[in-house]
Amino acid sequence: MLVANKLPASDTFSLFADLPLPVRVRIGERVMTLDEMSALDLDSTIAFDTPVGETLDVMVGNVRLASGEIVVLEDRLAIRITELHL
Repeated sequence: MLVANKLPASDTFSLFADLPLPVRVRIGERVMTLDEMSALDLDSTIAFDTPVGETLDVMVGNVRLASGEIVVLEDRLAIRITELHL
């Protein structure tokens, strides 16, 4: 019988601490018909279901890690974390 060595949680975390994880921000959802999609052109806009000022979901894979609001940091968009979902 093979028995795995158990590491303390802090040691286990340190094994994966440098693992890169893709982070996405979900701004909303919208269902569109094929006709609506085919009518898209340069300068078209797509409105989503999220109201202005609403917090957005910060996702790692399919897991909601946090919620936050859009801010401008220097010349880039950023998310200010307002709630953690750990």
